[in-house]
Amino acid sequence: MLNFIKKYPALFSGLGVTILFVFFWLIRLNFIDSVELKFYDTLLKFKSVPEQSEEIVIVDIDNTSIEKIGRWPWPRSIIADGITKISSGKPKVIGLNIILSEPEQNAGIDELNKLEAIFINNFLDASQEKGVLFLQSIDEARKSLNNDQKLSEAIKHSGNIVLPVFFNDSSPTVQKIPGTGNPMAKHTIKNIRIPANAHIHNADKITNPLQPFFENAKGIGHINFGPDIDGIIRRDRLLYNYKVMYVP
Repeated sequence: MLNFIKKYPALFSGLGVTILFVFFWLIRLNFIDSVELKFYDTLLKFKSVPEQSEEIVIVDIDNTSIEKIGRWPWPRSIIADGITKISSGKPKVIGLNIILSEPEQNAGIDELNKLEAIFINNFLDASQEKGVLFLQSIDEARKSLNNDQKLSEAIKHSGNIVLPVFFNDSSPTVQKIPGTGNPMAKHTIKNIRIPANAHIHNADKITNPLQPFFENAKGIGHINFGPDIDGIIRRDRLLYNYKVMYVP
């Protein structure tokens, strides 16, 4: 056997290296995975960078914007104005990459609500017609301060806004097909055919935009990313399964 190995050293050297790499692949050492990912990054550096599309415009909320307009978060009336200005350029679609899952905290509306309650409880009966006019003025002031309503109207008027949702991953489970009354149903992909070896990410919890925004949006898309073991994001998750509804 030893003489046979000496006679064909290249054959056994190659076989030994192959066995070693198969062993590393089976036990999936993080070191080997990291080397593979870095090798992938190196290959990408040698690829030509495609030219940027002139059909896509990114309207960024950057440090310069914050210096000019004020600290974040901005009043949603500013976002509504931005949508209106962008819509005037007749874009095919607008992707608003801000999760609007909670109402805007508005101190002005809170104070008007307190004032209204105090007036109704203490002065309304004696004020008669003037009191009704006063309450109408409070209601008009409240509407003028309602930035969520302004943003909702801007989304509706634009007619081509895609809003983001965020998923919490889960293990695959048997899920019921949603009813037609589910508001998400109209925004999801139908007629999905999944190959046997394909991997679809599953979710059991979703962070949605507020209902008025959701109802007026043209569509939704998830903003989930999955970093590799070194923390770098190299790929997109093209599809999420949420209760048998598929979100791109």
